[in-house]
Amino acid sequence: GALSCEECRLLFMHWCAFELDSVSFASMKTVFEEELASIASQGKDGGQVVLFDDFESVMSRLQEQVERTILARVDEIEHKEILGADDLKAHGHELLPLHAAYQRADTDGTGLTSRQLMYLLAEMGLRPSEEEAGADLDHVLRVISGQLDVGLAFHDFLRAVRAARKLILLSGHRTLKERFDRLDKAKARVLPKGGVSALLELMGLVPRCREDQAAIWRLLTEFGVDSCCSLNFMQFEELALKVRERLKAAQHDRVRRAAAEEFGIPLREL
Repeated sequence: GALSCEECRLLFMHWCAFELDSVSFASMKTVFEEELASIASQGKDGGQVVLFDDFESVMSRLQEQVERTILARVDEIEHKEILGADDLKAHGHELLPLHAAYQRADTDGTGLTSRQLMYLLAEMGLRPSEEEAGADLDHVLRVISGQLDVGLAFHDFLRAVRAARKLILLSGHRTLKERFDRLDKAKARVLPKGGVSALLELMGLVPRCREDQAAIWRLLTEFGVDSCCSLNFMQFEELALKVRERLKAAQHDRVRRAAAEEFGIPLREL
């Protein structure tokens, strides 16, 4: 099969955009565009197309470079933000985009305020709803963030992310387990690919556009679902939370890009 150049760019973006910060992504995108130009050819309709096997080869070559870039940036952030072992263990794979989001929200460099924290959690799909957090949402957020009268440093923000994720998982655990068990008709305590997709749909975690489709495909690939691997409940719970966060982040990114285009404002200033 063949892909258009735009489809290649979309797949590339969802392959590494959520693992890199803006600087690292821009650097890798330059390398990718050079590789793409070298393998593109004219299709039957006159447009530029790329054979899937050639695209796969390019992505394989870039994988090692992306991993080196991530390791180098993680090392920089670890020393700059004085991160602990718990922070690296929990967020090593996502440290770059989390740090980029934190820096974007911390407009004056003094740490996050309670309002900035709540906005950022909502942007990431991690601000608990009234139903998830219980009646006193403000109290829950106060517990998550610690002392709200002091600007939150990056390592405090990571702690808030972990707490928010735990709260969301706990709040929906019973309902999700009941749905999981209903779909597990074989009582094997695992769901195959079809069951995983059906349960995500029941949760409202469905793609709204091609970008969302690519994001979900990437996550399913990471969890091995694309190769017919079954998931147990704990694995599905983790997958569902990641899909929730990824779709929310993608939606927010689309809004930012649309606003930047409409008002002629550089994306980095939004």
